[in-house]
Amino acid sequence: TVVGGTDCDDTDAAINPGAIEIANNGIDEDCNGLDLDTIEPVITLLGSNQIDVEFGSAYADAGATASDNVDGDLTGSIATVNNVDTSILGAHTVTYNVSDAATNPATQVTRTVIVVDTTEPVVTAPETITVAAVDAAGTPATNAAIAAFLADATATDNVDVTLTITNDAPAINFALNATTVTFSATDAEGNTGTATSTVTIADQTAPVIAMLGNSPIEVEFASTYVDQGATASDNVDGDLTG
Repeated sequence: TVVGGTDCDDTDAAINPGAIEIANNGIDEDCNGLDLDTIEPVITLLGSNQIDVEFGSAYADAGATASDNVDGDLTGSIATVNNVDTSILGAHTVTYNVSDAATNPATQVTRTVIVVDTTEPVVTAPETITVAAVDAAGTPATNAAIAAFLADATATDNVDVTLTITNDAPAINFALNATTVTFSATDAEGNTGTATSTVTIADQTAPVIAMLGNSPIEVEFASTYVDQGATASDNVDGDLTG
């Protein structure tokens, strides 16, 4: 019983209402009228209480430890509920619980595991192509070979099934020589993947010579012949007559 309402044994400084109870030793250390352990165990989380893991990766929980004033190390008795599914984006919770031999439950400890997608899509660009020039300005972007080239890029993502592929190709005309085209795809989490390929516009058309006058023509024996000449033009270089 408590002596004077404050201390159950004034002759022993270790026995008082603020003392830690040692269960089942025949002494009421904390003066509550019971020789029982009423102090709950303590769970200590190992690692951070919130972590990010990559979508689709293997998750290994760091676990926790538990200790009790009477029972000592209770780590092996911790009940862990781990429902982390890395195939589902978002927050998942891992819980840890334990009770001591006196059935005092520890305060539940939790860890939040956030499954994130930081992996960029994989973009595959088409093979490089060479296309004949139409004129000095190059070749229109509507050219069948160029249109097929631009439509031939593909993209895959570890999460998203459908991706939109964009490119920075000229909208109207591909100029002579090489043009590098960058293809891009962005997933729902904002990760962007890119790949490049090249369209080369080359002058593949020979110039055209146009004869002036008739062929054949007749001239008088021993007379002076003045040739009427010819003109020359090219789809890229224009007038080559001179």
